[in-house]
Amino acid sequence: MNKEQIKKEAAIFGLVCMIGYSILILVTFLTAYLNPNYSVMVLINYYGEAHWEFVLLLTTFPFCFWAFYYIIKELFK
Repeated sequence: MNKEQIKKEAAIFGLVCMIGYSILILVTFLTAYLNPNYSVMVLINYYGEAHWEFVLLLTTFPFCFWAFYYIIKELFK
């Protein structure tokens, strides 16, 4: 696996993470919007997962930034 292939795969992973975050925000918004009170309670650490979610967030954000940079760079070649 060469260096360019690793960059492409990191960009694809970052793009998938960005899409996943967008879907999560969309579902949260629609749940609140469709509720008569226009509100929703988001419980953090309900199952003891807060630390793992924080690690996942810190791990995937650099890939999201890399994907954004890589895609913009490829578009303006």
